[in-house]
Amino acid sequence: MKVDILSRDFSAELATLPLQFTIERYSHSVFGGPKRATIKVTGEENDLWELVERLRCPVVIYSDLGDAPWWGFVADIQLRVGAWDVGVTIDSMFNYIAVAYAYTPEGESQSGERRTTAWGSDADSLAEYGQRELLQSVSASSDEHALAARDMILAQKKYPIPTIKQATASPAAGATLNCRGWYDTLGWRYYANAGTDLVDTATQISAIVGTHGEFITATDLDTVAGLTTSEYRDGDSSALFEIEEMLKMGTSDFLRMLASVDINRRMRVYEEPANDNRYLLTKQGLLYDGETPLRKETCPVGVWARLKDVIPGSVDTSKLADPTVMFIDEAEYEPATDTLRLTPRGLQNVWEIGRPVDG
Repeated sequence: MKVDILSRDFSAELATLPLQFTIERYSHSVFGGPKRATIKVTGEENDLWELVERLRCPVVIYSDLGDAPWWGFVADIQLRVGAWDVGVTIDSMFNYIAVAYAYTPEGESQSGERRTTAWGSDADSLAEYGQRELLQSVSASSDEHALAARDMILAQKKYPIPTIKQATASPAAGATLNCRGWYDTLGWRYYANAGTDLVDTATQISAIVGTHGEFITATDLDTVAGLTTSEYRDGDSSALFEIEEMLKMGTSDFLRMLASVDINRRMRVYEEPANDNRYLLTKQGLLYDGETPLRKETCPVGVWARLKDVIPGSVDTSKLADPTVMFIDEAEYEPATDTLRLTPRGLQNVWEIGRPVDG
């Protein structure tokens, strides 16, 4: 497998560095398509340092057959150079900032109405990385103090902030690129809508992506939801949050809507398919389309799979929902071991156990 890294403006492939790239794993989800990828990098220290310039650059992973099973962008870079660990992440950067505050008039001790400053931005950072917003809350404040706080935060966060700490061990120099799919960037901006009309939720998703999907080139609606809700949004939640709430709300057929962003960054919205008994999953974890095995490296998601020869016929399953079928929500592939891990719908993430579901 091979890795291509493009310039941030998608115009060309960047010059190849004399480094060895090894794809550790990558995954797909029914919410967004390509989700995560982890790439290990080895080489000389001076060449490894060049990787920090690849933050937010587009990434495409190619299989040995020449097609692309994963695409997205570099979201996080971790370097081990000498006695130091160096990290840089897109999550540390915000270049479009406003401050929400409780207005306190001069001479009064109690705060009153909520106010929000105008948005402040940095043109150079916007042009380089794209728009990443932060609505920062502060306590009781005057208008002047809130504006000063906004400008201070913007000055501090307009570019990614590197972290440097002494390593706890001294292995060979190396790096890790943590990448994410383009769907993730829908969480970079807040979504507000002052309208109050009732609008089909699939249509609302298309409208949100159209105005706030900076890196999404188009939206293809393969379904209508058949459900309408108010289009009003107060602007305190991200576009991604609003989209996923409506996807999970589903359609009038009581099925979820799913979404996938293709290699051309077009987002397709479609209804969760019905079980057509097309795919079979063996006890060895192999997925078949009829008699044809599916390529593990393609990370198939959004399909139903029937378990074949997994549950003994002697087991009484009459009081359970059909345990022989599963809908695949996520898939992760590990090239080194040629391992495909499938996550069925409804399986709780172990990292979310104990956390509140709402609120």
